[in-house]
Amino acid sequence: MKKLIIGFLFTLFPIFAAERIVKDGYELVVNPSKIENGNFEVEMKQLYRIDADTKVLDFTVADISYGHSVEFDADENIYFIENSLKKILKFNREGDFVACYGNEGKGPGEYDFLNSFTIDKNGLFYIPNHTGMKMMQYGKDFKFIKDIEFNNSQLPSSLVNFGDYFIGSSLLFTFTDGKSEKGYDIALYDDTFTKLKTFKEDKKEVDLSKPMDMTGDIIRFSVDNLNNKVYIARNDISTYFIDVYDESGNKIQEIERKYRKIYYTDEEREDLNNRYKVIINGEKLKVDAKYKPSIEKILVDKNGYLWVDPAEDKGLDEKNLYDIYKNGELIAQIDLDNLLPEKFTFFSYDNGKILGTDEEKNLLVFEIFIK
Repeated sequence: MKKLIIGFLFTLFPIFAAERIVKDGYELVVNPSKIENGNFEVEMKQLYRIDADTKVLDFTVADISYGHSVEFDADENIYFIENSLKKILKFNREGDFVACYGNEGKGPGEYDFLNSFTIDKNGLFYIPNHTGMKMMQYGKDFKFIKDIEFNNSQLPSSLVNFGDYFIGSSLLFTFTDGKSEKGYDIALYDDTFTKLKTFKEDKKEVDLSKPMDMTGDIIRFSVDNLNNKVYIARNDISTYFIDVYDESGNKIQEIERKYRKIYYTDEEREDLNNRYKVIINGEKLKVDAKYKPSIEKILVDKNGYLWVDPAEDKGLDEKNLYDIYKNGELIAQIDLDNLLPEKFTFFSYDNGKILGTDEEKNLLVFEIFIK
C-alpha cells in the first residue's frame, strides 16, 4: 500500500489568559478558566495505512496485539511491539511488512520481558532488561552488539532521545531497615548510559499490608527537541502541575491549571488491579486507587506545542480533550475524536504521531501538530 498523505485544516477559537509570576528562579504560569477569543490552526496528516489483510508471518495485521512502544527510523520505517509474539515488527513507508525482531530467552541478546524499546539517531536499538539489570544494544539490522550493565544505578524502564543524549525514567522500589519505599526518577544519560543529571526524583514510604496505589508511579514526561526542554507532569490527584527543565536540568517554568479530583469507577479500579502486577516474596499485592492522577499523558508536537491529556470523568462522558500549551499558556482544548475517523481505536500517541486501527482493523498512523 502506497504511503498516503492527507492534510486537514481546522480553525479553533479558545485562548486562555494566563498569569506569569517569577518565583524562586523560575517562571510560574497560572492558567485560569477565563476564555478569550483567539485563532490558530491544527493540521493532521495520514502518514501510513497498512491494510488489515497484510500478511505478517503466519497471521495478518488484523490479528496484531499492539504494544505501546512505537518508533520511526530515518528512512521512515515504523517499528512497534507485538504483545503476543513479544517481538518488534517492522514495516516500510509503503506499508509492507519487512521483518520481525527479538527473542525471549536467557542467552546473549535475548530478553525475558519486552515492554519498550528505543531507536537512537544513529539507528541503534535499545531494550531494557530488568531481570539482568542491563540495557541491551543492537545494530540497525537488530544484530546484538552488547549489554550495558547497571550495577550501581536504577535501569531506565523507558527512554527518549534528547539531542545527543537520552532521557530515561526509572521506577524505584527499595527495602531498607524494614521500611519499604517506592517512587520514580527521571534523569539525563549519555550514549554510554552514564547518568549525568537527575531532573526529578520522588519516593514515599508504603505499607505492603494494604492495597498499593501504583497510579502515582506512572511517569509522565516528554521532550521538546526543538527548544531543548523537558516537561515532567507531577504525580498528583488534586493538583495539575507540569515542571519544565532546560537541557542542563535547571527548572525554568512551572505550569499550573485549576483542577478538581476525579474518582475511578468500580470497573476502572478492577482494571487497575488486573493491569499492574506487583509481586513481593512470591505473592501478588492488590493494587487499588480512589482518585485518578490529574494528568494522564503529555507530549510535544514537532512545532514545540505541549499537548496534555487530563483525567476524564467517565460519569460525565467527557470528550477526548487535550489541553494545548504554548510557552506555558493554555491556548485551547482539542477534541481528537472530531479529527480522527469514526470508531478509531488508539494504541499509541507519542511525539505528535497517533497509531491505531479503524473499524476494519486497518493500521493507521497520523501526524498531528499546531501550525
